[in-house]
Amino acid sequence: FISIFYMLSDLFNDFYITYPFEKTFEALFRLINIDQNYSEGVTRGLIEVTNGCINICQNKSNIIINTVLCGFLISWGGLSIHMQNLTFLTNAKVKISFYFLSKTVQSIVMIIITAVLCMMFL
Repeated sequence: FISIFYMLSDLFNDFYITYPFEKTFEALFRLINIDQNYSEGVTRGLIEVTNGCINICQNKSNIIINTVLCGFLISWGGLSIHMQNLTFLTNAKVKISFYFLSKTVQSIVMIIITAVLCMMFL
């Protein structure tokens, strides 16, 4: 799954399939005063974490934002990780909606914790 989604992330980006998502993140980042160049990394990271984190870390303008966004992506896991997990969770009778809700909450908590720790120590 990781290899497939890593390539899909590049393919989707090359064919502008992720373009609407990037524009959505650009608008969101503009509202909260974050560099809009992060939108591509976050979009790629939602598909495959490694690709997204690499893209985010290429922007060396703000280490705190890099850390918070990479923490979010790692916590979220990306679609490649979700597909791996769902192959096992469906056999365990875990509801998919519960799984995605818990991953979303986990990611939001990760943003808060990472931001606080970064402000304390960086």
